[in-house]
Formats: sequence, C-alpha cells, structure tokens
Amino acid sequence: MESDETRYSRPMAGSHVADKIQKEAFWVMKKIGEVKDGLVNRYRSKIRERAITQAKVKIALSQKPFEDFTEDEIEIVVRAEEDNVKTSLKQSAAVALLIALGLS
Repeated sequence: MESDETRYSRPMAGSHVADKIQKEAFWVMKKIGEVKDGLVNRYRSKIRERAITQAKVKIALSQKPFEDFTEDEIEIVVRAEEDNVKTSLKQSAAVALLIALGLS
C-alpha cells in the first residue's frame, strides 16, 4: 500500500488536461475582459461626444460668448449633459425592454 505522501505528490491522471483547460479558460476570460473594456470605452466615448454636442447647443443658447466660459464651467455643462444622456439611454432601454416583453 502506498503512503499518503506518495499518493498526493505524484501527478494525477488527467492533470495535464486540467491545466490546459484552466489555461484556456484564463485566456478566454482575458479576451472577454478586453472585449468588455473596449465596448465600455466606446460606449463612454459616444456618450461624451453626444454630451459635448448638446453642451455646445446649450452654451450657444445661453447668449454668452463661448470665450467667457472658463474651462471648469464648460466641464460642468458637459458633465451635466452626460448625466442627461445616460438618463435618456436608461429610460429608452427600459421602454424597449417593456415593449419587448409586451408590458408597455
């Protein structure tokens, strides 16, 4: 009969396969993370672009020359517009989901 030390120190049958599966799973998770990060960055970029466009309109309608705004004031307006865009997208997604479920 073999000792516990001998039994647990030798590689188990199929451990090579398990290591390979673990490495593949790690690689897949890494790729999923990269894709997710890319999508999130693209999503944030589009929201920022839309917010900047809306902020330009808001500033133009303020009847105050653009040059009179400080960089901080412009950033505040853009951030407020980003919040508006995000809220609008969330509401649209909720309505689309309700329509898809037939609950509207």
